[in-house]
Amino acid sequence: MNANILQDIISELNSDMKRQSRKVLLLLDNAGSHVPLSDTQFSNVQLKFLPPSTTAHLQPLDAGIIGATKAKYRKLVVKVM
Repeated sequence: MNANILQDIISELNSDMKRQSRKVLLLLDNAGSHVPLSDTQFSNVQLKFLPPSTTAHLQPLDAGIIGATKAKYRKLVVKVM
């Protein structure tokens, strides 16, 4: 990921949200590719940056969500077979 790719993705998301008359909040960590976006304004996407060193505290939550998703997927795969 680099800043240009992320900029394109968020611009496309902003266009989609504008077309649907929706507004969204996007939480970003302090990764190098995210930093150049801190001054960029979008009409329907608001960017909020997590405080530094927060990612390590949030990753266990990610692991729980990923684990639950994998378990549900496996259950559906077994059901289909």
